[in-house]
Amino acid sequence: MPGKAMIRLTPRRWDFVEDPALQTILRQDYEELRRLVRAGADKSAVVLSGTLVEALLAGLLSNEKEAARQAWKERNGGRTPAPFEEWTLYPLIQAAVKLEKLDGASEILAGALKDFRNLIHPLAQTRKSIVLTKGTVTTAVALLVGVLDYVESARTRETVQRLEAWVVARGLVPSFTPAQAYMPKLYIDGEAHTLFALRRNRVQIRFGRLKRSNSQFKYRAVREALRQRLNKVGFNLKPSAINAFPSVPLERLTVPGACEAFMETLDWSMAIIQSPQNSLTA
Repeated sequence: MPGKAMIRLTPRRWDFVEDPALQTILRQDYEELRRLVRAGADKSAVVLSGTLVEALLAGLLSNEKEAARQAWKERNGGRTPAPFEEWTLYPLIQAAVKLEKLDGASEILAGALKDFRNLIHPLAQTRKSIVLTKGTVTTAVALLVGVLDYVESARTRETVQRLEAWVVARGLVPSFTPAQAYMPKLYIDGEAHTLFALRRNRVQIRFGRLKRSNSQFKYRAVREALRQRLNKVGFNLKPSAINAFPSVPLERLTVPGACEAFMETLDWSMAIIQSPQNSLTA
């Protein structure tokens, strides 16, 4: 007798899905899945998890169907793929992995769920000896969560790459903290200045370090000017932040124009650090 699964699905934002109609469908089905998981409706949860992944990937690949078909063909020894509209979970996963829209872990999980649709049909379920266990439910939900996380993080990965390119172009020295935060350094007369750090999909502004630096940022007015510039980007930092190490979700820099504005603010900050002490610029 199925019991309630010890699985939790957290609420999600769906703005990473560009198609408004698909976004609405995914949001509604995901909320329904959360209810099914809480109720311990295992069979329905497995089926809906697989269906959600199919819908998301079909939408993701729909604008590049020919590339997806070619990717599937290369993965399957040159065999001719079925029409894209007939693809089910596993072909979609294979093509998405080949096109680097998903990681290999998704394919491994999907391999255990290739026959999930047969759970709808009792006779097919019996013929194929499909046994529904808590492991099946966990695998189905893990696949969905993994795919959602990977697709959702695509924009933040691009943002990180752009910031890393900015660091290289400006001649900063890439470095990592013991906690594995990415923290580029600007060296002026032997002193290391750090403007920001990246860790766990968050961007930290290092006001506390700037306050103690031998630069104009030791002045409150200059740090306040930086806070105001960052808030125009979308950071929404409180006045007290200029003495601390505030952080915000990296996804705030995925809004169109936000990453560019942030890098312009970093350029302004570098100019402040490099300017003479007696030429205060706010």
